[in-house]
Amino acid sequence: MAKTFCGKNCDECTYKEELDCPGCEKGPGNPWNGDCKIVNCCVNKGHKSCETCSMNEPCGTRSRKHIIPQERIKDLEAEASKQERIRKKASVLGKWLPILFWTSIVSVIIGLFDSDSIQQSSLKVYLIASIAESICGFISVFIFFKISSTSKRYKTAAWATLIATIGVLVTLVLFLFTLELTLVLVVSALSIVSLYAKYSEYKGHSDVLEEVDPDLSEKWDKLIKWYIICNIALIASVILALIPKLAVLVILVASIGMIIVGIFELVFLYHTAKVFKSVSQQ
Repeated sequence: MAKTFCGKNCDECTYKEELDCPGCEKGPGNPWNGDCKIVNCCVNKGHKSCETCSMNEPCGTRSRKHIIPQERIKDLEAEASKQERIRKKASVLGKWLPILFWTSIVSVIIGLFDSDSIQQSSLKVYLIASIAESICGFISVFIFFKISSTSKRYKTAAWATLIATIGVLVTLVLFLFTLELTLVLVVSALSIVSLYAKYSEYKGHSDVLEEVDPDLSEKWDKLIKWYIICNIALIASVILALIPKLAVLVILVASIGMIIVGIFELVFLYHTAKVFKSVSQQ
């Protein structure tokens, strides 16, 4: 009889072929890389088998020796199912996330020409930049809908980004017709929608990474918190308008924070795209 830790006859195991098991000591019972809970228990307590343990008779762990193979089969099936889910997601995300990354890069560059200073110095450049930014927004919406099968968060991001992008065009019209009061109201509403769009996008990235790269998934979750904090700070600066110096300081800190968040967003998006592109090519 092949030697086992639990005393079970390894040669008589009906699951040996199904699990392609080389035997207890070389396979699941390997103290270094095996996955048997009974072996782990023995090794941790310094025993070479259950027989030398004073608690071997009433032991709940040892009593499970006959069902452990079934549990291993379930674990293998669960792992196979997980890998299949990851491959399906990767086939979609590996294709579209790199495009989303480069769209984001272009959007950032365009944003440099879509500021108040440009608006005052060159109306033509401002209009072109606003239209170009809207085009990037529509491309992002298209991508979010394409990858929405991998996470419901992406579909939410798609609709919110669509509303925000259309809103940008509306604000452009209001600006041209100098409808200032309406413009302020629309911009305020768009700020909330844009915040929700980014939240949904970040959450989508976090969700799809949970099974593939938990560390990167956690980084997206942390970035969400910092993005919200920076936006709350910007809103607070409006409330603090009665204290000009403090308001300016809050705006400055929040603006720097938003720039840092934006940089990390691009870095994380690049790595997320790289992860799924790599998986899709395996």
